[in-house]
Amino acid sequence: MGIFNKTNAEPETTGTDILRAATRSRRHKGHLGILARDLHIWISDLEAFVDNGKPLPEPVLQELAREFFNARLNEQGLLQSLNTAEVKPMCASGYPPRMDPKSHPYYIPPRDPAAPLLAPQPVKPVPSKPTGPRPGWADGWI
Repeated sequence: MGIFNKTNAEPETTGTDILRAATRSRRHKGHLGILARDLHIWISDLEAFVDNGKPLPEPVLQELAREFFNARLNEQGLLQSLNTAEVKPMCASGYPPRMDPKSHPYYIPPRDPAAPLLAPQPVKPVPSKPTGPRPGWADGWI
């Protein structure tokens, strides 16, 4: 097959191929024996399914699909989800309410672009006034 070939070079992935890959991953983790016990089949049958592509009985494939993906194999050999529950939102619409930035305590209104820029004003020092005698003292200061 050349790179300019317009036909699909890869075979279509079926549900059985996906189940084979999922079973292969369980094999490398060492859980294939537990899986064979739960499905009431020989471990050699599962190994042959993974290695050689030996077909498994239909009920065993259905149990594998249910165990791995909570799905079933349909008539075309594709996985179909068993989750038929209606999708529900986690909260009511409009929750949480949108925040109004003007209600924030540190809100600074945007500057009007047409207004002149404010320059810093010079500080005029205020002369200090002499204080009178301290209360409670005879002459004010010691």
